[in-house]
Amino acid sequence: MKHQLIQAICDTLLQSLWLGLVLSVVTGLTIIFTRKSSARLRYRLLAGYLLMFTLATVLTLFFHLTGPEDIKDLYNQTIGSSENNILFSGYQYLNSKSEIIVLIWFLMICIKFTRLGVGFYNLYRLKREQLIPIGKYWEDKVSYLCEVLQIKNKITVAESGIAKIPMVLGHLKPLILLPVGLLTNLSVAEVEVILLHELSHIRRRDYLVNVLQNFLELIFFFNPAVLWISTLIKEERENCCDDMVIATKQNKTVYINALLSCQQYQANQRFAMMLSANRNSLVGRVRRMVSNDNHTLSGVEKSLLTVCLITAVVLTAAFSSVGSQSVSNTPDRLVTLVAKNTIKPQTDTLKLRKKLTTRPPKKRVKLKRSNSSKLQAANVVQSEMIKIKSDEAKARFEEDRKRSEVNKRRSDEAKIRSDETRARADEARARADEAKIRLDHSKIRIDAAKTRAEEVRIRAEEVAERSSKLRVKIESSGPKGSPSPTGPIGDSPR
Repeated sequence: MKHQLIQAICDTLLQSLWLGLVLSVVTGLTIIFTRKSSARLRYRLLAGYLLMFTLATVLTLFFHLTGPEDIKDLYNQTIGSSENNILFSGYQYLNSKSEIIVLIWFLMICIKFTRLGVGFYNLYRLKREQLIPIGKYWEDKVSYLCEVLQIKNKITVAESGIAKIPMVLGHLKPLILLPVGLLTNLSVAEVEVILLHELSHIRRRDYLVNVLQNFLELIFFFNPAVLWISTLIKEERENCCDDMVIATKQNKTVYINALLSCQQYQANQRFAMMLSANRNSLVGRVRRMVSNDNHTLSGVEKSLLTVCLITAVVLTAAFSSVGSQSVSNTPDRLVTLVAKNTIKPQTDTLKLRKKLTTRPPKKRVKLKRSNSSKLQAANVVQSEMIKIKSDEAKARFEEDRKRSEVNKRRSDEAKIRSDETRARADEARARADEAKIRLDHSKIRIDAAKTRAEEVRIRAEEVAERSSKLRVKIESSGPKGSPSPTGPIGDSPR
């Protein structure tokens, strides 16, 4: 029973890679063809694909554990009959090392579960330590926003001395944490849109989905398709909340400024619903809100999608060839059993066996032709994608060139305006210098006039002083020898 469980887990892990390949192809095509669709539709499609992958993996494990023995034997015989196929030879080799593979997988799971426990402990600290109430005004504001979004749960909002970015914790009793100082550094409108974003996560129950999504990433850590689609789901989740905020407030400018203001904070809480923790993701969100255009695949992602599509076609061809071999080998085994149970084999049975053994080569030829046609179709698709990519690059180059010309023209106009402004400033400066010189001349003249007035005053004082002295002298000399009216001798002339 223990060996059967290990073998079933190993088979499930290996086959999850094949399922992940199909998942990546479907996801890539969905991203390409839903570029103009809403973020809500894209989020639901991606989450549905991840759920289907999980169910398929669980059914695969259930089949290997409790499936009918006849079907298991046929499956093992099919794999064993494809010894000349490189893919199935590698699969059979890995399957023979099932105990080592499951042991390594289990050890990695234990390490990641340890990190998971540390993450939940950090969340517990965030909920319990260094919490500061936000005040009556903001509590009333949060209640009003809950009524707008039709949220019936009781929402608690607090400032945290540990959190470095706005986030939501908890599913049954949600808690919104804001960094200390955010309410005072941002305007009321910016804080309101931030609270709306976090309340949108609560309205959509994103916290629970995010925890389940992280569990899947932990279990399928070796599967790049699961990690890729999980990243896309997180991006579309944030886009959905952005759309809800813009639909409620109808003001993109305030919301974008709030996002840019929160970018200065950093966070490493993995299981919390955070506003913006990645700069590249924030730039993509801002570009999407400005241009109203969803994210599409990059050049590297398109190339990887083409490789996955070709690989899927090749593996499908390999499975088809193995299936044809198993179908051709099944009548041989039936004929062998009939030969053992009868004394004399019938000639009709031998003819039937020859016919059955001669049919598979024709099927193989058809499969080879079909494989070549599929490869040609894949090559055509790849060439078309390369052509589309080159056309997009040319269009972007033309747009950049036009933008550079417009920017150059604007810079020249700005330069001319700056030169005119500089000339006007020089003229004003010259006029100011002339006025200053005139003012200095006026001051000099005023000082000269003051000096002259002072000299006149001094002279007037000197004259007054002399006149006063003379008057005193005259008054003092008058009574002693005043001149007679008849002459100096006193006798009248004869």
